[in-house]
Amino acid sequence: MSVKKISTVLALALMVSGGAVAGFAAASIMHVGSDASGSVSKAQANVIVGKLTHHQARVTQVFKGPAGLTGVIISGQQGPVVSWITNTKSAVIVGGVVDTKTNKNLTMQASIRYLSKPPATFQDKPSAQTAPLPVSPKPVLASDTTMQGPDGESLLRKFIQASQSGTMVQVPQPGLTGPHTLYAFVDPNCIFCHKLFDEVQAHQAEFQQAGVRVVYVPVAILKQSSIAKAAEVAKEGWPALLRDEQRFDVNSEEGGIAGLSGPALSSYARIVQGNTDWLKNLSAANHTGEGTPFLVWQAGNGRAYFLGGFPSEQGLHALFASMQPGWSPKKK
Repeated sequence: MSVKKISTVLALALMVSGGAVAGFAAASIMHVGSDASGSVSKAQANVIVGKLTHHQARVTQVFKGPAGLTGVIISGQQGPVVSWITNTKSAVIVGGVVDTKTNKNLTMQASIRYLSKPPATFQDKPSAQTAPLPVSPKPVLASDTTMQGPDGESLLRKFIQASQSGTMVQVPQPGLTGPHTLYAFVDPNCIFCHKLFDEVQAHQAEFQQAGVRVVYVPVAILKQSSIAKAAEVAKEGWPALLRDEQRFDVNSEEGGIAGLSGPALSSYARIVQGNTDWLKNLSAANHTGEGTPFLVWQAGNGRAYFLGGFPSEQGLHALFASMQPGWSPKKK
């Protein structure tokens, strides 16, 4: 993957606080106006980030990235986040970098490596807090352990309970029925959410055969237009979500609806913010980068699980299997 192809691999934004990191604007690339070339040191990165954020954030770590990028861990008021600085020191990428050959989200991988606690394998006896992993290309489920305190699995369970109570605005996939539910946090401008949506449509028969309902949870984290579009989905439900996905512009990574405005936006934006708060809290509790899609379900062993990203077809079958009664994770 060459430096010239960087513009083709920008995707899923993993930005805190609805698309900003301690002073960063909601954008995928922020120019800093330097033409110097070469790798970026921690000191240089701090100068760049300090200038962009008015010294509200600082770089705590740097590491080698793909295609000449330098990975940086930026810490601000909302916590650490993985970002990237180009080898010319002319731009900072706050968001997802995806390898076009492997389709792997390199930002997510870096978040797991540098921001998470070491992952634990499945064990016979429950242990203390563990860090889960996202799926690509095979599903790696959150560790079969009991999380301590109001985080981790307990928070996943609370979300499922809140979802079942009818107090949250969600969008079920029409035509899918069964005893199992897959909850999917989606941003209307998220290209990976769009891919997940297409995957569900392509495999509806398999979802139905496995008895799996899909319930979309609209959130807004990627762009300034996300809140208005997510609000329209919250207000109109499936028809708005369908229009957004059918008219999705993959080149600009823009959902196909205009979004609400005026009093209606003010009303439904509060609902979307509540959903987004759930996503933020679940991501923080499970030590993952805040991104979409974010999937949550209850497995056959009664435990709550999550997946950051969208599964391959093989991973989808493994996910179905995990929901069936009597399932238990393989011990390593």
